[in-house]
Amino acid sequence: MLGLSELSGALGPQLGGILIAFPVLASLLAGFTHASDGGPAAATLLRGMITRLIGFAGFCLVAALELRALGVAAGLLAAVAASLTLHATTLRWRATSVGLSGWRTGSPAFRRRSPR
Repeated sequence: MLGLSELSGALGPQLGGILIAFPVLASLLAGFTHASDGGPAAATLLRGMITRLIGFAGFCLVAALELRALGVAAGLLAAVAASLTLHATTLRWRATSVGLSGWRTGSPAFRRRSPR
């Protein structure tokens, strides 16, 4: 967040405000997940957020560039196609580089602990 604060002058208030939401959201979600489900679940959450934000960023980029040029329907279709392509690419990369351990819903990171 400190790095984004430093870049806010160059990025401008709109882009800086949009970008600062991601680390704030990630820290809040990770903190609550860690408190309720433990460290492995929080690590899995953050790992998933990082790889899925790539697809979201691709969607936003293509939508911003193509909505005016192609129109609403075609622009959104292109943005969805870009997002799905990026999701598939990052999932395939993740599966081949480190395996999918911890990504299955049956993993210990996703099992609810008994209340204290």
